[in-house]
Amino acid sequence: MTPKRMLGFLLLFFLYQQASANEFYVINSLGESVSYWNGSSLQNDVTALGLYPNDCLLKGDTLLVLNSGSASLQLFNRIDFNLLNTVDLGTGNNPWAMALAPDNQLLVTNWNSNTISIVNLTSLSIEATIPTGNSPQAVLYYENKIFVTSVNYDASNYAYGQGQVFIYDASTHSEIAVLDVPNNPQKFILASDHLLHTLCTGDYWSSFGQIIRINPDLLVMVDTLVVGGSPGDLAEDNDGTVYLAAGGWSSSGTPGQLY
Repeated sequence: MTPKRMLGFLLLFFLYQQASANEFYVINSLGESVSYWNGSSLQNDVTALGLYPNDCLLKGDTLLVLNSGSASLQLFNRIDFNLLNTVDLGTGNNPWAMALAPDNQLLVTNWNSNTISIVNLTSLSIEATIPTGNSPQAVLYYENKIFVTSVNYDASNYAYGQGQVFIYDASTHSEIAVLDVPNNPQKFILASDHLLHTLCTGDYWSSFGQIIRINPDLLVMVDTLVVGGSPGDLAEDNDGTVYLAAGGWSSSGTPGQLY
């Protein structure tokens, strides 16, 4: 287990996917299970997952779960939680995050092998692999482009190198551009301002949280918002407010931030 993953566990960070205004699916990394909130009550351990589940998303009535430790993609019926299929993503790859793309494709970053796997959700097979930067984490598809963050983590000295965002042509898989960003770029959202908000967490001790907004059409950084702390996730609500999750603001007693 990497120090980065251990820190995430210490922060009690969990991942969720919202099905509607009142439904949530929660991935419990240590418990290796799914919890479900139906709007009025919580059901724990509704189905078992693989080792170290690290990401989840919904596609129609299918719940997709990415397991880092067991290097697998599980597909569940989100109504009855029956396991539909499991896709082997390759031993030792440490798949980290995923995003949907056109033509029933799924993009998966592989932390250990420094690659992006393109999974065909129709054939349930890996149809292509794209080499990318060191320690890739967040991934996102936009207008025939694939965006992926590179954390550049050095496990030998627990250091975070230059953060980067790599951009690829989704058709040819060729590299289009590379943007340098602050330490530890972990998450993307394409916000209502039509900009790519990139969460750079920092190294947890000497550099701290920043939001970099990227124009996904011009492939340039627009501006930077210094938020401090060590935020680990972000999401936008319907009124254009973006919320940041997880720690680093304990001195003020504030459990989270928004902008």
